[in-house]
Order: sequence, then C-alpha cells, then structure tokens
Amino acid sequence: MKKIAIIVLLVCSTQILEASVQRLVKVSYQTRTGYSDEYAMEVTFLTGQELNKATNSFNYGMFDSYALIRFNANEVAILKFDSTIIGVGSEFDAADFKNAFQIIRERTATQINSQPKRKWKIRY
Repeated sequence: MKKIAIIVLLVCSTQILEASVQRLVKVSYQTRTGYSDEYAMEVTFLTGQELNKATNSFNYGMFDSYALIRFNANEVAILKFDSTIIGVGSEFDAADFKNAFQIIRERTATQINSQPKRKWKIRY
C-alpha cells in the first residue's frame, strides 16, 4: 500500500488504548481517479476527548469521533468522521461501534494529519 502523504507520530498510552475500540474493517482512500482498492486493517476508534488525553493536547474536537489507522509503531493516519455518530460519550466503546455501523455499513472520514486532507471510506 502506498504511504499516505504526511503521517505523524502518535504516542498513545496503554490506558487510552484500553478505553478505545479496535476492529478489523475495510478501508480505502481517495485518489485522483476515485478510491483505492479496499484493505482489511485493524483500526482504532476513539473520541476526541480520548485522543486529546493520549496526545496531551486540545487539538481534537471533544464531541467528534476519530479512527486511527496504524502503518507501523510510529506512523498513524488520524481520521475524523465526516458525520456525527449519535450517542457516543466521553469514551468510544463496543456499543458505539455497533451503533455507528449497524445501519450505515460504510462511513466516510477525513485524514486530518496530511496535506492535502485525504478522504477515506471505512466499511464493516
């Protein structure tokens, strides 16, 4: 798989990863001619509050939901969901994942740590 434009280092504590949800999903990213082939990847789902805590920052929306796609131990794509996932609290849990993908099997997100910002599709 091609490396995605600019990917930043994200250091997450074990405590934060325990609060988030990891699932094997299919992802594809936008290209000049449409979308890439789908890739099965382990993706971490979490809230902006969890992401702020993990990065010791206030860079992420408290009420937004995010997905992290890890390429190796030091590189990750940070995706912000394009639409609100109703009912998510301060921590993204298994019930939130089920709610997000139960009816809408595919969601779009925007990679916020690349220039230009890249669109992604996440399908369960």
